[in-house]
This record gives sequence, structure tokens and C-alpha cells, in this order.
Amino acid sequence: MNPKNTEVEIRRLRCHIIKDTFEAQGFNISSSSSDANLVWWDGSIPLDEFSSIKPEQHVNKIPGMDVLCYKSTLFQALNQMQPLFPNYYTFFPKTFLLPHQYSEFLKEHQKLNGRHRDAPTWIVKPRAGCCGAGIRLVQIPYDLAHDTTPSIVQRYVSPFLIDSHKFDFRLYLLISSLHPFTLYIYNEGIARFCTQKYHPPTRQNLSDKFMHITNTAINAENKISKDFEYTRSASSVFEAISESDPYGAQLWEKIKKISTLTLLALYPQIVTSVASHCGKKKQEKTIEPSNDPMNRFFHILGIDIMINDQCDPMVLELNDNPSMKVGVPFEDVLKRKLLSDTLKVVTLDGSTPPNIDSTGWQKLLPVDDGTHFTTVIRTIQQRALNVFGPKTPVNSLISQQAVKSIVYPKLTQDKSKLKKPVYRYHFQ
Repeated sequence: MNPKNTEVEIRRLRCHIIKDTFEAQGFNISSSSSDANLVWWDGSIPLDEFSSIKPEQHVNKIPGMDVLCYKSTLFQALNQMQPLFPNYYTFFPKTFLLPHQYSEFLKEHQKLNGRHRDAPTWIVKPRAGCCGAGIRLVQIPYDLAHDTTPSIVQRYVSPFLIDSHKFDFRLYLLISSLHPFTLYIYNEGIARFCTQKYHPPTRQNLSDKFMHITNTAINAENKISKDFEYTRSASSVFEAISESDPYGAQLWEKIKKISTLTLLALYPQIVTSVASHCGKKKQEKTIEPSNDPMNRFFHILGIDIMINDQCDPMVLELNDNPSMKVGVPFEDVLKRKLLSDTLKVVTLDGSTPPNIDSTGWQKLLPVDDGTHFTTVIRTIQQRALNVFGPKTPVNSLISQQAVKSIVYPKLTQDKSKLKKPVYRYHFQ
């Protein structure tokens, strides 16, 4: 919790509820103060713009997070983790990076085609696309043979349906500190529905974007179903799932686990990015806690999750700049409270305030509850940093801090138990 009269500099303000929230919290708002305690960017920050932020200032963006949230970067990281922890990194669709993994994609398609009567369906997404632009479904891999546009192609997930409609969730994560790596998930979000009733993909309906693509910007264009409620509170949809499927009661805990595992896959690259950025400022000497570069940054992320037909959550995307714009009334309440709760959780020195339970943020990392999953998380975080962390001494102090920030309990369980799967996923 930051004290009232904390000075905040807001740059490139686009969403009025951001300013409203700061004013309601008693912050002093400026648009050009170089002495502000907190810098809040409404949007992504180009790396060169970080140089204008002073070492003692706290900022709401992590350097390079926009690139780390590219679909190609995210799924490359998840794919790299899969061989290391094959029983845990099973919560995302089979994914290939195009064009350079086209031959592997073709081989996988041919293998699946030989096993099933119907041709497997794939969904193609631009590497750094947003709002559903450029997304399409394919069943003939040769349609992509000469496409040189950087993109990903994923196995189409057979979805869980509500009232015969496909949907997904936009949920929110908060990295409040990097020392230790501290992660939260918000207890409310947005469920986004397709506006056309779902039918399994066929050559005849592959191009029906209102049936297969959940993005709000796309479904808002459906004039035929203009009265359909295509955005709803996540909590109301979780309740509907629990009422219709016996596995629905486990869904939130599964989402918390896969959100944690997703961010751990990116953790080494986050450390590398921060180390590289801060290394340019030659911060190699002793650092005061209040200016610890690992504590200067925090970040609100959007995570998109679909529920498959086995009622298991699947990670589809991370968004480094989730929109704070309001489309329907419940979003106004949600986003104002999310921002207000963020200001209660994030502190200028990276410490954890005592009143987190009164907010909507639920802590994912670090945890010390003595469970098997805690042991798994500690092992994964250490292994990921060792294998994929900084390879050059861009800032040895920061790298050492990252290692020391893993504050889970000592390993006491048999490592062979790590082979125990958490849950399984089934694809169409």
C-alpha cells in the first residue's frame, strides 16, 4: 500500500479510469514530473524510453515484456519447458512457429491425419497480432507452405460449450516484484463468447469467425446476433461450468497452477531482459533495497485461457498490455477495482503489504504451503533459470539476486515423484 500524496507520473494516458483510480487513492498526478515516485505508462514502453526513467522510480512495465508476450516467444518458451517437465507442461495446444517449423508442422499433420477419419484442424495466428486480426483456421497444411509471415499454428482445441457457444477467459496476472519473483492472479475476469452456435470445424464452416474466434472485437461485428451477451463476468461463467460439469469445481485451482507454470517458463527471459536493461546503467555495485532494480518494475498481464471439452484449462495467449477500456457496465466495476487493488498490493520498495487478503489478488508465487506442487515449482524455477537464464555477465549482481530470490522450502521429497502428472488434456 502506497501512502496518500504519492506522486505519480502518467504517460500516454488513454483510459480515463486509470486517472480516476489514482485520484480516488489520493495520489498526486503529473504528466511531466521527473521526480515522481511512480511512473505509469498507459501502453507498451519502447525499450529506449526506459532510459528516461530514473533508477529510484517505480514503473508499471517490465523491460521487454511486450516482446516476451509475442505468441511466438511465449510458445517457444513453453515448448522448451516441455521436454524438461513433460508431465506438467501439457496445458497448451501443440504449437509450431512458422515459417521455420513448417516441416515439423507438416509431419505432425500427416501423423494425425493417418490416425483420424477427419482432417485435423489448425488455427493460425500472427506472431504479434491482437484483437483477432489475421486469425484463421486451416485443414490443409499446404495452404501455409509459401506463407513467410511470422506466425504460430496451433492444434485447434475442442471447446467446452455453454448454451452451445464457444468461449474463453481473459484473466489478469500481476508481477509485483522480481526479488523475490512475486505473482498474483485476480479473482475476476471476462468471459468472451462467440456469437454463433458452435459446430465442429469443417471445410464449410472454417471461415465462420463468429463460430470459432472468441475475440470481442470480432464478435462485436456480428450484426445478426447483436443482442447476444458475448462478454460476461468470469465468475458467472465459472459458476455455470461448475453446475454443468463435475470437474468444474477444480477449474480455478487448475487455472492458478497453469498460470504459475506459464510465467515460470518466461522467468529466465524476464531476468535476462531486466539484467540487460539495468546493466546498461552499470549498476554493479551495492544496491540499496529501495533502488533494487529487481524491485523497480511491476506489470499487469492478461492471460487468455480456453476450457477444453474435458473441462481442462488451456493457455492460449499472454497480453502485456491488457485493455483498461470499458465495453459493458460490469467491466467498469471490474477494472476500477483491479487497478485500485493493484495500488494496494504494489509497493515502492517491492515489499509485500499486510492487507493483500482484502483485495481481489490471490498470490501464486512465492508459496510455502508444504505441498507437492510447491516442491515442483521450486524445482522448475531453479532449472529454468539455470538452463535458459542469462548466459553473459550483463549484470552479475542481478542474476545472483534472481537465484537468491527463489525462496521456496528445501527439497525433501523424492525427485521421482515429480514424474507424477497433475492432470491430462485431450484434443480434438
